[in-house]
Amino acid sequence: MNAEDSMKLKIQPQLTELVYNALVDAICEGKLSAGERIFQEKLAKQFGVSRQPIQQALMLLKKQGFVDSSGSQGLIVTSLESSFVENIYQIRSAIDGLACRQIAVRLSLNIEKRGRSLLKTGHEAVESGSVVRLITADMNFHRFLYEASDNPLIAEVMELHWQHIRRIMGAALQDTVGQSIIWDEHEAILTATLSGDPDKAELAARAHTEQTAKRLIASLTAGQIGAKRRNARMA
Repeated sequence: MNAEDSMKLKIQPQLTELVYNALVDAICEGKLSAGERIFQEKLAKQFGVSRQPIQQALMLLKKQGFVDSSGSQGLIVTSLESSFVENIYQIRSAIDGLACRQIAVRLSLNIEKRGRSLLKTGHEAVESGSVVRLITADMNFHRFLYEASDNPLIAEVMELHWQHIRRIMGAALQDTVGQSIIWDEHEAILTATLSGDPDKAELAARAHTEQTAKRLIASLTAGQIGAKRRNARMA
């Protein structure tokens, strides 16, 4: 094996990871929408790479449930199903509740300054109207809660589902009314954890995740009904 071949083997996984991250970003931010067909040649041209890293990234995305086969159409971006949102948010409700309970128990940890800073960033993101900024601010707030819980397994468990949650966040944050509500609920979570009452802290965290799930499921259901009606008119 010559030096050039050795270099290619080292670069290829990095290139695949870069393509994977770019595609996940596009799906989570709605640039690649549910049901949209994936054209490998188009992506290769867009990213300036060969089809090999595109194929490898798509294999991983398919395994994780972001894309799926659709007969003659090839690969398409999978739809967000209400049942999936409900299931993953049940897990998130329990985990976030546990994290906030732990923070309230360990109130000696000085979290208020960091928490207030993240709330400020979140409200600024709402004002900006940028979904990308909103997703980032939302992720940073919840990761802050996991870290502040001082239980590293909480963050590890959530990391397994984080990209799907990130996509759900992106869908939820398309609703401009819901954007402000989310950050009002985040503020309530921080206030509850700072109260030192573990039950109150857990309840605030669970209420936020459950309300977010309800809003999103209602939006998804309305969209699915609308799609069925459009299809019926076209038939």
